[in-house]
Amino acid sequence: MNSAFSEVALVFQATPARLAVLASLSVDGPQTRGQLIERLGLTVGSLQHHLVALRELGLIAAVPLEEPDHYHRTEYRIDSTKLAEIYQTLGLSLGLDAR
Repeated sequence: MNSAFSEVALVFQATPARLAVLASLSVDGPQTRGQLIERLGLTVGSLQHHLVALRELGLIAAVPLEEPDHYHRTEYRIDSTKLAEIYQTLGLSLGLDAR
């Protein structure tokens, strides 16, 4: 199995909470941890665990907010390049034209 398929396999081992984080970031746009906790009803520890895993997979990016009223806060965003690669890999493996 090539590395691209291995990476896609990791994504499909995602928990419902990780899929919810990805869905929320995709639909509602970039959010802070507090916003994600409020929307998804996860605990701080649980959300942090899932954010770390999604960052390690390269599916989301953490961007520090530099505005004065957002001191030491981070915004999480979908890494669309990585998701596009996964969709492409899935399309090719299923014999689909994934443009």
